[in-house]
Amino acid sequence: MAKKIFLSVFILLLMALGVYYVYWDHRVKNEEIVAKKALNEYLYEERAFQKSDIKEITFFNDNPLGGEDYLLHYAYVVYTDEPENQYIYYITKDKKATFAGYAGQGDSDTMKHEDYEKLNDEKVEE
Repeated sequence: MAKKIFLSVFILLLMALGVYYVYWDHRVKNEEIVAKKALNEYLYEERAFQKSDIKEITFFNDNPLGGEDYLLHYAYVVYTDEPENQYIYYITKDKKATFAGYAGQGDSDTMKHEDYEKLNDEKVEE
């Protein structure tokens, strides 16, 4: 009898984990699509960069900010004229890309986060 209960609980646990995995995988894929679209709109439409201006875009799905305001996805963008810097863009829940800082010399350990809105507010006040 104990073996049947254990087996039943084990099967239910496996089913629950399977459902959670499918949910999480679907969420990550949807967020990746949203993140790519938001960043492309920001770079190519709002900022009017050309594809030749961008050397590389790398997306990650482990955003250290996460939380209420940001998706898990963020991106490093390397511009053709500044190959030594990686610019970091976070994607907000309202599907907008926002500049977060940069990592100099291609090393994410030197990442300098700056509050982009604060920087813009300071420039307006000057």
